[in-house]
Amino acid sequence: MKRRKYLSGLFTFVCLLLANMVCAQGTEIHGPYQLEVTWDKTTVLVFPGNVLSIDRGHKALLAQKDDVAGNILKIKGGERHFPATNLHVVTDRGVLYQFEVRYSDYPYKTTHYIESADQHTLQFDFPHSKADFINCVNQIMGRKAKSKKTANKYKMGLSLLGIFQKDGVLYFQLGVENHSQIPFEIKELKAVVKDSKQVKRTSSREEAMEYRFSYFENGTDLNFGSPKVIVLAFPQFTIADKKHLHLLLSEKQGDRVISIKLKGKHLLKADSLSHVQL
Repeated sequence: MKRRKYLSGLFTFVCLLLANMVCAQGTEIHGPYQLEVTWDKTTVLVFPGNVLSIDRGHKALLAQKDDVAGNILKIKGGERHFPATNLHVVTDRGVLYQFEVRYSDYPYKTTHYIESADQHTLQFDFPHSKADFINCVNQIMGRKAKSKKTANKYKMGLSLLGIFQKDGVLYFQLGVENHSQIPFEIKELKAVVKDSKQVKRTSSREEAMEYRFSYFENGTDLNFGSPKVIVLAFPQFTIADKKHLHLLLSEKQGDRVISIKLKGKHLLKADSLSHVQL
């Protein structure tokens, strides 16, 4: 019991000492930044200085400093759909970072680099809000869809139903269907730009494209014969003729991966959402 009280007192003393060190340096406050986390993936924050202290607004938000790199903080949800909360992080450079944290099944990013204390790298410059996204999804879901490109594997089908643009945002409408008797639970849907051809003995070049919002019709479970529509919202981009955009859909508890490959010309044929006929 005495040892426990001693350790508790020592911990409190160290926290106060660190707080005084930060205050002596003249604490800068940055934020609040909007941050999305989920429960089955770790979100990593890379700070320009070592993390001194962490304060979580809700116990369901888990946060842990990396054992080796003191400037890395790993966070994730301890439970699904926890209420919106906040997170405060103090670094040894005298900076207090404030985060507004919310749960998302498919967070926009899982690794965030804060290159310097005066750069608000987590305030995403994205033209559409979540409300704008929902409105656009309603427009897209209300149109008559026809497959433009389809890939089939493992008795699964993945189709491109349309690409739309509005205010600097590209919306991809995809259709997926399970023709096997084994249910398919979606683990993730990745978008990667790859070179079309690779010279022998050279490493492949890949660039991950991260979408800001996603919509999975009726959840992420795919049962036999039940088609599902997926809508992804990306910051506007184009790709060169010698590259392809790969959309890869992977299974949560299994090895099935189905992908569809798109060319730059598919993106250039994007329809304006204002012209969508409902």
